[in-house]
Amino acid sequence: MRPPGIPDLRSLLRSAPFVALLVVAGVLSFRYHQLLLSQRASIEHTYQVLTTLESTLVHAIDAETGQRGFIITGDDRYLEPYDRALAQIAPLANRLRTLVSDSAVQQRRVDRLEYAVALKLAELHATVQARRTQGLEAARTLVLRDEGKRTMDEVRAVVAEMRDAESQLLAQRNAQAHATERWLLAITLACTALSVLARLGLAMIARFHVSRAALPAAPATGAS
Repeated sequence: MRPPGIPDLRSLLRSAPFVALLVVAGVLSFRYHQLLLSQRASIEHTYQVLTTLESTLVHAIDAETGQRGFIITGDDRYLEPYDRALAQIAPLANRLRTLVSDSAVQQRRVDRLEYAVALKLAELHATVQARRTQGLEAARTLVLRDEGKRTMDEVRAVVAEMRDAESQLLAQRNAQAHATERWLLAITLACTALSVLARLGLAMIARFHVSRAALPAAPATGAS
């Protein structure tokens, strides 16, 4: 005889679909949550690329600003932004290359950017040295060759190309993350509803089992 309070095999089989639904919903919820975390990490990564691009451009502009101030005044204090830029540009280029290591197209753009920045820094160095050793007119002559303008235009063009590519990627990743968030919300609501239904179903099964156990046993029939 089965001990009282312990459901029989049929009762367990009846409750199995409710339990299975909860397990499936829980697994789906977990997987979508992991997917959302991954997508958010990708979005943060794209923002890092954009930030590094902007920092590279800002430092190139700062270097040019310091050069111009020094050429006009001959005062070394105006070279402070130039010196800071020289210290920061190389690490930024290395960081940028690492960040876009998963994209061959962006890697080629980093090559172009590094080359353009190197040309720009070489032009700045030449004009600064000319101003320091030969005077204002010699530095002015170098500036009027427009090499600095051409290289700076190239720096801006490459940064703009990379920024546009990353912005498009960011829009795609944001759209994917929003879609995943909607699915995760739907699955969460479904899990809640399934949990309620499962509890009701299991309660009905338990009540049915108790009701059957409470029924009086059928009288035994014997020979008259």
